Amino acid sequence: MRTCSHGKLAERSTVGHGSERQKRGRGGASLECGRYPFVADSSAGKSAVIEELRQAIEKADTVIIATDCDREGQAIGENIARHCEFQGDVFRVMFSAEDSETIRAAFTARRPNADYAPLYQSVITSTSFCP
Repeated sequence: MRTCSHGKLAERSTVGHGSERQKRGRGGASLECGRYPFVADSSAGKSAVIEELRQAIEKADTVIIATDCDREGQAIGENIARHCEFQGDVFRVMFSAEDSETIRAAFTARRPNADYAPLYQSVITSTSFCP
């Protein structure tokens, strides 16, 4: 995930998935109809990473999600932005190779994260339940 803060580009990578529930399956469900809550993963030092992301996001005007192009990648980036209660502009970049030219082209062609709502909704649908 990348955040733009005061005109500077800061990069901070997450270590694995941000949610323990994603690793455990569908544990921790409430009795109400709805979706499983986001629970930040505190194992293997991930709490510190999430806190560093939160601090960077607090200073940012714009967040650019640059995770894997699949729905899980979308969920990781968007869940972190939501978990940190980011209120600024959120963009998404998609790239299939990690060379300089491809990454620069992806950032130039970034799109509003809202364009990827169906991708995120597909994750939400898979984590919804109704007992």
